[in-house]
Amino acid sequence: MKPRPLPAGAAAHTVLARIAPAIDQARQVATEIGARPCQVFLVWTTWGGRERGDGEQKEVARLQLLPNPKVETVEFQRNPYSAGVLPVGSVRVMGISATYSQPVLQGDLLPNGQEFDKQNRKNDFFYEVVQDDRSPSENPERARMRLLSGPVLKASSVSWEMALERSSEDRTNREARMDKARGRGC
Repeated sequence: MKPRPLPAGAAAHTVLARIAPAIDQARQVATEIGARPCQVFLVWTTWGGRERGDGEQKEVARLQLLPNPKVETVEFQRNPYSAGVLPVGSVRVMGISATYSQPVLQGDLLPNGQEFDKQNRKNDFFYEVVQDDRSPSENPERARMRLLSGPVLKASSVSWEMALERSSEDRTNREARMDKARGRGC
């Protein structure tokens, strides 16, 4: 057989693409036994004013990556500054289901397939990483993060991998509770 590339659109019909749902079921076991304690959310928002940070921030869409991916801290510090402590650092996220598309993981498409204009000064896209509820705190930290590198599809593990970097502004627990009360959040 002569080597040749896959024709356009054929990747979705390969054996690895077809077994991705079965692999996700196996990854779900790791979540159920507590080996993957972090929940990762993609969050699309828009601001009521003329640009980001102006007016009220409204959630357009939220998508939890399921099964829970594996999250490893690469580097994390709490740097003191005049107004308190600024968390900085990055995490590596692995084992993200191959059933997600790259444009969704990059925030270019909403979960419903509609385009999201990240260049619009009013729109914002970020990730939230939340520890599961195994700690006694009712309000776990909701680390707001941005895409640092990737996503890269790893054929050997039939999954996406990426690096996220801590943003300076986390959503407060109060904001998250308000969104939940309005039916817009976890």
